[in-house]
Amino acid sequence: METLQEFRNEMYEEIQNEAKINITDPTTEFLNFYTNNLITAEEILEFEEYDIELSRKNNRKAKIDGYSYDKMDRTISLYYADYEQNDELQTLTNTKIEQCKNRVLAFLDFTFNDFIKNEVEESSAAYQLSEEIKLISKNATKIKIVIFSDSILSKAVKNIAVADYLDKKVEISIWDIERIYNLYKSSLQREDLNINLNDYTINSIPCIKAIEDADNKYTSYLGVINGKLLADLYIDHGSRLLEGNVRSFLSVRGKINKAIRNTIKDDPEIFFVYNNGIACTATDAIIKNSYNGLEIKGLTNFQIINGGQTTASIANAVLQDKIDDKVANISVPMKLTVLHANSINDDTILKEQKKNPYNEFNKEEFDKMSIEQKRNIYVDNLTASIARYANSQNKVDESDFFSNHPYHVRFEELSRKNYAPPVDGSPISTVWFYERAKGQYVQEQMKLTPAQRKNFAKKYPKNQMIKKIDLAKFLMTYYQHPDIVSRGNQYNMRIFAELIGKEWKADKNKTKYNSFYFKKCIALTIMFKQTEKIVSSAKWYEKAYRANIVTYTLSSLFYMIEKDCTEYELNYNKIWNAQNLYSELREQIEDLAYVVFRYINDDSVPRTTNNIGEWCKKQACWEFAKKLMNKGEWRLNNNFIYTLDEKSKIEDIAHKEAKNQKENDNIKYQTEVINLGDDYWKSALRWGMEMKLLSETDISFLKSATNFRKKIPSDKQCPMILRIRQRLIDEGFRY
Repeated sequence: METLQEFRNEMYEEIQNEAKINITDPTTEFLNFYTNNLITAEEILEFEEYDIELSRKNNRKAKIDGYSYDKMDRTISLYYADYEQNDELQTLTNTKIEQCKNRVLAFLDFTFNDFIKNEVEESSAAYQLSEEIKLISKNATKIKIVIFSDSILSKAVKNIAVADYLDKKVEISIWDIERIYNLYKSSLQREDLNINLNDYTINSIPCIKAIEDADNKYTSYLGVINGKLLADLYIDHGSRLLEGNVRSFLSVRGKINKAIRNTIKDDPEIFFVYNNGIACTATDAIIKNSYNGLEIKGLTNFQIINGGQTTASIANAVLQDKIDDKVANISVPMKLTVLHANSINDDTILKEQKKNPYNEFNKEEFDKMSIEQKRNIYVDNLTASIARYANSQNKVDESDFFSNHPYHVRFEELSRKNYAPPVDGSPISTVWFYERAKGQYVQEQMKLTPAQRKNFAKKYPKNQMIKKIDLAKFLMTYYQHPDIVSRGNQYNMRIFAELIGKEWKADKNKTKYNSFYFKKCIALTIMFKQTEKIVSSAKWYEKAYRANIVTYTLSSLFYMIEKDCTEYELNYNKIWNAQNLYSELREQIEDLAYVVFRYINDDSVPRTTNNIGEWCKKQACWEFAKKLMNKGEWRLNNNFIYTLDEKSKIEDIAHKEAKNQKENDNIKYQTEVINLGDDYWKSALRWGMEMKLLSETDISFLKSATNFRKKIPSDKQCPMILRIRQRLIDEGFRY
């Protein structure tokens, strides 16, 4: 593993290169470097870049470099970039932190004393953000000041006290160079969520030991958690507490949430009787004996995997209804499972992994993993299984577990075997690296020598690494949903999951997802990334709403091609072969981006809100844009139209690739059936018949896999055999 100094040097080199390529300033690329790492590690969910600097006659200065709002825990996050780029590593002192903090707070003061409203142009990013914060602050409960710094935090900095602002709790989070380095070094694994209950008014959870696994894989406890403590935990940690929960809290409008809310308000004392409680996991727990029995005093990697609505509804009663006293009288049933990952061997990890068939890896990959990586896999798989079964009493769509969907497995496979053509005179073919699992790109380099890492970087350039949230953004833009993309990564990913889940299910043979599909997706990726650069370097760009401009530009392009050029389609192969935009396409995007920019800033447009960012999230914004296109007010350039490809040619290519994919799949399915072995299929057949889950046809298919010496199942039989297997696994079959 490289040192902090090496990491810092590489970061500076990457920032400078990206600034040259994107025609941006280094501070922007510094922000991109930090936020990309933090979003990948899921330390932050969203980030919207701003470049705001204001000052008043009294020389008070305000500065904001980014913004996000987490609806789950109602936190406004304001970002400040402290970018020095000195040859020598600098120290981030209390004085500097105070300066950063005060400039962010100055922006809030300028917002709420109406200085911005009265003195700043309405069309400016500062004005728009100020109005958005005013609107959101009505429901927000916390303000987080996040400082990004390329300096190292001084050891003298301990606790940074910040007074509440407008009755809202204020926190400071500092990501210095050392903390970012440690995140990188740990393969982008999220920092543990460690809870010390001594930090809370109610500082323990009474419990009893329910069961201890004979193989020491886990210990389960039954306990009762006070409603006020549960609310405080949620208020402090928000959505991070519910990462393992397949559902998210939306509002109190639903029937279940209304019932919870009414019980809190009217009958808090009998909440325990009415509510099923929460199911939780942790990787460690501090449990002590008291005169009352066992008490939980601390938790590591604490996750609520069932009962998210209960948790958020109780917190909502504190935040919105202000009924702290009634919440304090609530007792919530709690089941805690402590997972003992440290004592688990490889066989146990692999056995647990088999229960999660969508999260595949081969034995060779597994053997190369570190102990920590293997343990993380075990915890993730076991947590997913617990979450799945804990939520089985209610309908949960497959899309809720989308991170394990076979679509991602297929796309990862395609990304590793399709080499991009060499460009710019280079003799080297490169690969677009699809990061199916968090931190995968870094993890694959961990055990490489410096020379091997250089070769890896040549084969898999960092700017050709694609994450799931990126792919969702590119494809939802292609599907012409810029309003959904504008609503942020998490919402967009959820809708994308539902859409892809349906598409995957409808494609019986799964042959649509082939090399042509992959190359088309990469062409869309190139289009999106290049459009970002086009917008960033445009003279008219005001360093705000780039994300909205990009997705609306490309969605409009696809819409007009579909509407006006019905027999033609974009030449995706041309983009793939060049690994870049061709001149006519670039010119078209440049023209259309300016049209979109003027549209979202046009005050004559009948907006449903004055806030541009919020307007772009609304379906009405996209529908009105389509009206303008339908009227012919937005048009495609003739030079670009002449470059379009005939649909019939594209369909022929897609058909050939689908045929090739089917042949490859047949080999893969047959290999999988054979590798599982006769005994496996005999066991599956016996179990399925005993449970009366098999039709006569199912029995016939499974029997064909029970004697390979006589006959190997055919290409047609193997996919059906594997589908039957998956159905049996879903019903509880384990070998």
